Amino acid sequence: MPLAAGAALGAGYLESSSSGRQAQTVVFYVAGGRFYKIPASAKEGDLVRVSRERLKGEICYGVHSTTGQRMGYVPKDMVSILEGQRIVDARIIFARRFGVPWRRCRVRITLRPTVAGDGYCLQ
Repeated sequence: MPLAAGAALGAGYLESSSSGRQAQTVVFYVAGGRFYKIPASAKEGDLVRVSRERLKGEICYGVHSTTGQRMGYVPKDMVSILEGQRIVDARIIFARRFGVPWRRCRVRITLRPTVAGDGYCLQ
């Protein structure tokens, strides 16, 4: 089922173009803020790496700083949006080390549909 531009999804939202073939943007608060700290140097505009992983037998996407420090995860209800997509950019849009744990870090990921043989482009 295609999502409309700006569709709300629990922990975040998805923006897409009307053609559906252009880039989509996913914005969310990083899940797991209670368990992982964001780096002291993290600031708006910093790149983050997003990696496809497994946790308790389920597909998930980890969010890591460019130095490899785990910051948390893409929220569970957004994982299906990332499947089959190529991540072309992932950046911090808000970071507060000592804020409420579930609202410490907000990330924006830009996606494009994968083309056969294209694979994933993870930051």
